[in-house]
This record gives sequence, structure tokens and C-alpha cells, in this order.
Amino acid sequence: MERLPSTRQNLLKVRRRIILAGEGLSLLKKKREALVRTFLSHVTERVRYHDLMEKAGREAAGPLAGALAAEGLSGLATYGWAARRELALDVKKEVIWGVEVATFQPAAIRREFRGRGFDPDGAGVEVSLAAGKFEELLQLIFETAASEIRLRNLGEEIRKTSRRINALEGILIPAMETREKKVSEALEESERDERQRYKGLIKRRGR
Repeated sequence: MERLPSTRQNLLKVRRRIILAGEGLSLLKKKREALVRTFLSHVTERVRYHDLMEKAGREAAGPLAGALAAEGLSGLATYGWAARRELALDVKKEVIWGVEVATFQPAAIRREFRGRGFDPDGAGVEVSLAAGKFEELLQLIFETAASEIRLRNLGEEIRKTSRRINALEGILIPAMETREKKVSEALEESERDERQRYKGLIKRRGR
């Protein structure tokens, strides 16, 4: 922090800085509280997605076993190649207290029977059922990943805000308060000296 001459003007300047820093600290704490509330809501969402993903995985295991039994590994791989496609991800930004939290929105993955690149009548019900279940599972995997990205970004913003709060509370504001005290004490000492000189001058004139 810059060293200021011990003047009344500089004392007022330091006091204004302390007030502004306190207001900034209050805003940062409110921002962190809002970010933490949002973070906790997304933790709940993440747990829900995890449970849904586990359930979908269990539900997909049976149809996959049926499709493997009906078509064999090579036959099932052929249908998989026929059904392959590119998936689009829409990047999204959520603004929380002026902070942009980036994530993405996965495209709809579940398709109709005849939209998978192979004839469902020729493939058999087992293959179509397994494909549908794994599309549901993949949708949940993407949604879970999006939720985790939001959590990671929110967590990073909370850490950044906490560091700024700690810097203000632990370093900057105490340093300014110490400087205010020193300037105030120096002014008081200067005023006492001035009064003593004035009294001495009065005494000399009265002789």
C-alpha cells in the first residue's frame, strides 16, 4: 500500500477507501452465497442424474443380452455401424451474479424405430429394444456430464470469490485500518505539538 503523508485530507481518503472496501466485501459475500446456493441445487441435480443413469444402465443390460443372443456379436456390431451418427452439442451460458457459467445442452438422442439406419423389421424386436434403451442411457450420460461441467465451473467461481474475500478481510482492509490508525495518531501528535508551541509562544509574549 502507498505511503501517505499524515494530513487530514489523506486520513479522510483512507477512511473512504475502508468504507468502499467494506461495501465491496459485502457484495462479494452476497455473490458467494448466491453461487453456493446454485452450486448446492446442481449437486442435487447431479445426484438425481447419477441415480437415473444407474437405473438406465441396469434396464439396458437385459435387452442387450437378448440382442446378443438373437444376433450374435458380429451381427449386433453391424447394426451399430448402420446406426452411427454425429451428435450436436449446444453450448449454453448461465449468468449468476454477473458470472457466466458455461455448460452444454445435448441434442435429443432417442430416435424412432425407423430412424436408426436399419430396418427394425429385419433386425428384430431385441435389437430395436436394446438400441432404444442405450439411447436413453446415452442421453442421461450427456446430461450428467453437462451437470458436472456446471458444478466444476461454479466451484471454480466460488473459489475465486473466496480468495478475493480472504484478501480483503485478511490483508487489504486490515492494512488500510492500520494506515488509518497511524495517520490519525500522527495527526494527533502533530496537533499536540502545535498546541504546546502555541502555549509556549503565549507565555513568552506574556513576560
